[in-house]
Amino acid sequence: MMRLRFILWIITILLSLTTYGRTENRLKYAYSYCTNVTTVTKNEVLQSACGRVTITPYSVGPTTFPFSLLTSEYKLLHVRAVLGYNSRTPSYVLEAVARYDAANAVEWIYVPESRKMKTAELNQLKGILSLLVVHPSFQSGTEMDSSGICQVFYATVDDRSDNGPVGIIDKEKTKCTPIQYPLDTWNLNVIPVQTNPQRGRMLTRYRFDTVDGTLLQVVAYEQQEINLFSQISVANIRLASWQELTFLKSTPMDSAVLEEMSDFSSSVTEKFAEKLTKSPNRITHLGTLFPLEREEVACSLNTHIYYSESDTSESSSDFHDEARLLPLLRNLFENARNSLQQDQLGQTESLHNILQLIRLLRCLRYETSTVSMLSEASRMAPPGIEPSILYRQYGTWRDRLTDVLVSCGTRACISVLLNRLDALTQTANLTEQSTTALNVEVLYVRKMLFITLWPAMAHLNQIDYDFYEQLFAACDLVIQKPMRTICLMTLANLYGKTKGISPKMTDRLTASIYPYLTLNEESELPQAESKIEETGVDLDSKLIIGLSLVKTVGIPSFFKRVFRLIGKQNELSPTIRAYAVQLLPKLIEHTETDRRFNQINQLRKSFGDLLVHPPNDTENDLVVGRALFVAILSLYPSAVELIQLMDQLASEKRWPLVRTCRILLNHACVMEQITEAECVCIHNHCPGFRTLGYSGGWSGLAVPHEIELNEFTAIRGDLFNINDSLIADYSLHLVHGPEGEFRQSNLWFDLFSAHGERRLFEFNVYTEGMETFSVTTKRRLKSQKSKSSSAWVSVELKYLQNRLPPWTVFTGGLRDMFQLLWSAPSEPTAILQVTQTAVDQRHISFFGTGWVIRIDALGLLSVQVDGALESSMWTQSGRSLVRVHLGAVCELRVHAVSERSELAVLSPTVGSIAVRGAGAQSTLDFVTHIRVSSLPEGICMAMSRPSSTILSQWEANHPVHELWLIGRQSSAYRELTNPADYHVDRFVVQGTSYDLGKNNSRRCISLNSKTQW
Repeated sequence: MMRLRFILWIITILLSLTTYGRTENRLKYAYSYCTNVTTVTKNEVLQSACGRVTITPYSVGPTTFPFSLLTSEYKLLHVRAVLGYNSRTPSYVLEAVARYDAANAVEWIYVPESRKMKTAELNQLKGILSLLVVHPSFQSGTEMDSSGICQVFYATVDDRSDNGPVGIIDKEKTKCTPIQYPLDTWNLNVIPVQTNPQRGRMLTRYRFDTVDGTLLQVVAYEQQEINLFSQISVANIRLASWQELTFLKSTPMDSAVLEEMSDFSSSVTEKFAEKLTKSPNRITHLGTLFPLEREEVACSLNTHIYYSESDTSESSSDFHDEARLLPLLRNLFENARNSLQQDQLGQTESLHNILQLIRLLRCLRYETSTVSMLSEASRMAPPGIEPSILYRQYGTWRDRLTDVLVSCGTRACISVLLNRLDALTQTANLTEQSTTALNVEVLYVRKMLFITLWPAMAHLNQIDYDFYEQLFAACDLVIQKPMRTICLMTLANLYGKTKGISPKMTDRLTASIYPYLTLNEESELPQAESKIEETGVDLDSKLIIGLSLVKTVGIPSFFKRVFRLIGKQNELSPTIRAYAVQLLPKLIEHTETDRRFNQINQLRKSFGDLLVHPPNDTENDLVVGRALFVAILSLYPSAVELIQLMDQLASEKRWPLVRTCRILLNHACVMEQITEAECVCIHNHCPGFRTLGYSGGWSGLAVPHEIELNEFTAIRGDLFNINDSLIADYSLHLVHGPEGEFRQSNLWFDLFSAHGERRLFEFNVYTEGMETFSVTTKRRLKSQKSKSSSAWVSVELKYLQNRLPPWTVFTGGLRDMFQLLWSAPSEPTAILQVTQTAVDQRHISFFGTGWVIRIDALGLLSVQVDGALESSMWTQSGRSLVRVHLGAVCELRVHAVSERSELAVLSPTVGSIAVRGAGAQSTLDFVTHIRVSSLPEGICMAMSRPSSTILSQWEANHPVHELWLIGRQSSAYRELTNPADYHVDRFVVQGTSYDLGKNNSRRCISLNSKTQW
């Protein structure tokens, strides 16, 4: 700092000596100027502009010579620039007058209205003006320029060259806060990724003549990195932007010099600026603005900020060329045929093609004519196809186009889906209850409607209220329970993602779900169906569906209804009561804040009382008790409360439950569900806390004979771990009853990153009455009547944000089980196929140089679940397979936003886009081996990744052009296999198997089980 002040003192003395007694004509300074945005890795230019800049300073009173653009205060700078993107595009003129205050900061800018500069052009002018924002005494602090409001530091640099009396000052900007924010952005990610670019160092170097103060050169450099995952170079793009202003000459102004400013008041400077620009001016700030591109180029989900049907601007004439666009769209769909075949789903190359198709479909405007054209090109709905022949698309790639339109997500794409929904509903003959009376065409239509279309629409990331209302009306037409359950689950999945849901619609949805929560004696509830006596399996199946719907929709008004189910100990199975227990804390999350904490405390106390109250049904103590303790852990308990609960359970000698709670408590500490301080106190008996008593040790808690009787098992492991920055793990919870029978399992896959965590998959199995098959253990007489007339197994699946309705796999005894084994396919057969967006975001960033960049990240996740069963009647054994094919791609695309370049989008010299992406494809197998004669020991499970996982990373060899529909001539996709387009790196990770516990391994060895399919 002392050196800076000394240099400033020397400059002041030199200037006073050279200007003493002299007043010269006003001068204007001519500079050459260039600015660009480039990729760092390949130094390829995405956008650039060069030309000549003239700067004329004005101040109060005579302007002395020489004049320092850096250290002079209270001045006006009249800046005029003539720039061009390249020699083949016309140049354009930028002009403004900037008012600088005592700190040499720009107070405001006078922009001539006669120039009619576009936003992007004005940003470039602001980038030039920002170069001249320098504190007169080079003091570090806070400054505002086109980068925003920044912390600024100055430093001197020794010049060891022989360039004469040249001074060098460096300025560094950090922690910049934008002055304005963009409109066309969104964040619809369903996995935790980084959303904002990371700005690197922003450096500016000034060279000036130490004798006369002339600014000789300014060079500014800034770097940004766009990365989805911190510390992992996956699909990341690094960009840099340069500015260079180089002195050419200074010349006297023309003879017609304007009169001097009388003072520096705002009114005087405003009038003076009008005389300089010879035009009325509008006043603006120095902050970077965010231009809106043409809608056909923006390809945005925010269609409301772009276009309405009343817009008749000529700029849209190219887009409305239906004669050109319709065959182009038709060919784009046809060229995606191979990528949508069943055997290609999940392949990286196929998903990459689908990704390109989705981007292109987002470029379509929302108009009636556009919706008709899209329906025609895709043949997904009338007028593209007659409703009576839609059944022909069953099982074909056309039916899988549903996922493409859902991932597109624009109003145009959703409108086509709604038209398809109407057409299928009309031909599905929903009034007919008996499937035996339906012909095969109608059965195909029903499968397309309820296996493909309704579940797929649950993947929509955001929809408007009017669309939701249309879906609700379509679901009201469905009477048959299994099909109605599917459409209600879709409505439940979409409830939280719909804009502007009205209280009336909430009430209608609530009334539709209530019948799934009623018991036999309850007929007074809203819209309850006619009273039909339901017992055992039917009642349990209905209630588990109802609870799943409530869990998905999360409406707090269901709280009392669900709470009542917990107390129905004599009427309901423990599995249903346990589900209800774990659901209640989730309903509290959606209540109002002022009521939430009171409800949390009350519910925690109620659950604690239920947990320590000795149960009447000791055989089901573990099922409900485990659920109660899990729920308590989610309700923010104190260490004292947890210790008291454990101590009470130990005093009651409920050792299986104590052991389970100990495992859950340790897991909660590992997952940081409980604070570290409380975990230390619980385990190390901190002063002031009660000890865990009998429950503190493992004596008496071991399971005898290594048989899982009344036991809870928790297993956790990593699927993959990349530098502890991106982790995917699995957790398996198993509950066995007092006869060793299988009661419940929960399998979860979670993704962790520096930006959050998200549950990828959740696979739950609920059972009742499985002790029927425990032939090696003598069944004890029950003290009360059985609550279930027969055994049942129900499966529930959730992937990302979407939940499927629970599916009752079988009901009954051995006969039903063998019938299931006999009728199931022996070869892997697809039972679920899903392709949906996992990453979907747009971010608009900017450089201090004036360039605005658009960052689009789009990623797809493909899931295909295959199932198979093989059984032997002679050995009374069988094996089941659940095979999950996973595929994922994600691609980043970055380009500099400029209205001028977008108007000339057909030119290959503008609109360049940097592209980088990554993909993976893998397979997970879950194999279960059962030998009925050996139950409960005769069951073994295995989880493995049987084949190699293929990881890919690619980068476009050159900046890409023609990624929009407007002006596009080719209907071909850019193939990853084409070395002219992409450089691709591939990595192979060998298959492996995963630990599911030592007892499970022991049983697999005992059964001599084949764990590979």
